[in-house]
Amino acid sequence: MAIPIVLAETMAITELYLLFAHKLGGIVHQINRLAGITVGLYFIGVIAYLMKSAVCPSPSPASGAP
Repeated sequence: MAIPIVLAETMAITELYLLFAHKLGGIVHQINRLAGITVGLYFIGVIAYLMKSAVCPSPSPASGAP
């Protein structure tokens, strides 16, 4: 769980840098974009896992369902 937090903090820091430096290109912009895409894909996976296991769980054979 530390990796998405580090990526989110990286996004926050680079957003502040881009906001105050007014540089829309360069390595900081690329780092921000890469961190955002990576964290987005990670959380899509987390949401898919939670939807499958917590929201719509499949009944277990021992539950007595026909």
